[in-house]
Amino acid sequence: MVATDLIVILTPLVVWGATELIKYALPKVSGWVIVTLVVPLLSLGAAYIAPLLVETDFWLQFGVGLLAVFVNELKKQLTPPA
Repeated sequence: MVATDLIVILTPLVVWGATELIKYALPKVSGWVIVTLVVPLLSLGAAYIAPLLVETDFWLQFGVGLLAVFVNELKKQLTPPA
């Protein structure tokens, strides 16, 4: 596995983790703001930084970063209600 593959695989998890950190730091931010503003901005940031580290495609990184929404929604579906 090369570094490019590792970065592509880890991008959704990093964006998801950063989103969770923002939700923890700013609990009054509503879910729609997270999905429509925060996740795309974090994905854009990750897509901008990744090509600086290794040779990778910007749009691939941006799309993979948006998978963080899927990861978050999957986590919600698998977590039992409190």
